[in-house]
Amino acid sequence: MMRLNYPRRAFFRAICVGLTACLALGQAVYAESGTEKAQKGDGMSGSDISWVFSVTVKEGAQDKLKALIDKMTDQAKSSEPGTLGYEWSISDDGTHAQVHEHYLDSDAALSHLSSFNANFAGPLMELVTPTGMVVFGDPDSALKEAIEGAKPIYMKPAGGFVR
Repeated sequence: MMRLNYPRRAFFRAICVGLTACLALGQAVYAESGTEKAQKGDGMSGSDISWVFSVTVKEGAQDKLKALIDKMTDQAKSSEPGTLGYEWSISDDGTHAQVHEHYLDSDAALSHLSSFNANFAGPLMELVTPTGMVVFGDPDSALKEAIEGAKPIYMKPAGGFVR
């Protein structure tokens, strides 16, 4: 066990001061993001949009899919500021995958779709078969038209909160 060169009380005080500073910074960042969200609308107001897109992975395509996911994620993260979240999950057996996408608003989702269609739609559809899409929020008519081919199920806010 490592011995501390200063008394335990000083060590724990330093830890507490550090944690307090981190919590204060986190609260400031949260408050700032909450202010921005309030100006643009929170999740219950319907301005932000999210969806879960589900696919079946074609046999033998798991490794290629994982490599493509990395490219798609890098693209969304680096050049789409309105993309708030973009997370893929793959089943243990590698046969099913889902992406949970979250956008600031319908315009941000349309921007993502434009980039996705230009760069990744073809390669992705060679590796997977779409099985469903569930959309959350209140997308505008342009976004609904853009995703109608996926035959999405639209879910409207009914109550609750997001922290």
